[in-house]
Amino acid sequence: MRLSVFCFSSILILEQALRIGFLIFKQTENTMKLPNFVKNDSWLEPYAATILSRLQTAADKEREVLGGTSLSDFAQGHKWYGLHREGKQWVIRD
Repeated sequence: MRLSVFCFSSILILEQALRIGFLIFKQTENTMKLPNFVKNDSWLEPYAATILSRLQTAADKEREVLGGTSLSDFAQGHKWYGLHREGKQWVIRD
């Protein structure tokens, strides 16, 4: 008997959490567009707020790392940093 009560109350708590997550998703939906992979997969809808949050964090980190340069310019850093031969001498940059 206790097990069935516990399961039923857990289901109610889970439903409330999903509703709260859905409300959070509705609030953050305006700041970042919902990706197509979430729109096309109904199983991801309960996790949309988390997915949007992680995508926003990744976008913020990308802006921080790139510092206003393009991704291709950033990826060319190996041509400048490291050990290189220039003319008759070796140059090392950190």
